[in-house]
Amino acid sequence: MDAETYRQLELRHKDRVNAYAAWMLGNRDDGVDIAQEALIRMWTHRTKVRPEASLSWLLKTTYRLCIDRTRRRKVRGEVGGDVLEPMPAETPGPDRMTFSGQVGAILEGALSKLTPADRAAVLLREVQGMTYDEIAKTLDLPLGTVKAKLHRSRERLRQDLVGAGVTP
Repeated sequence: MDAETYRQLELRHKDRVNAYAAWMLGNRDDGVDIAQEALIRMWTHRTKVRPEASLSWLLKTTYRLCIDRTRRRKVRGEVGGDVLEPMPAETPGPDRMTFSGQVGAILEGALSKLTPADRAAVLLREVQGMTYDEIAKTLDLPLGTVKAKLHRSRERLRQDLVGAGVTP
């Protein structure tokens, strides 16, 4: 891919990659670092990355970089940084903002209880909107495993959210 194609793909995908990395790591700053590293790697491997597969390639690379960062945190005894809070689409009143912040914190806590692979599958499906086939390719898993992983993860999330008083 040439420099112009790379630039277009970077502009198209960087926000999704940033958000995915931030949710995976539970830290916006680390998410930005990981997303930048994934984009640099896409440039480095630009002769091997097909433009139509660039998002999948970036998310797979981001996933692997997030797993590496998580392992390093465990070895070094580091903890995640900021708690991610949802950004409102419009400016709600104070009561709504307080409730949204509480639900966001509960959701972040429930997601953090999932294994990194389970969290990745849920985020790829529910936040990134990927199909089961795309998730299977991105995570290098069989389709049946992805379906089972998503089913179990959604059930765990539901139990945690209902247990915390958040109902659908």
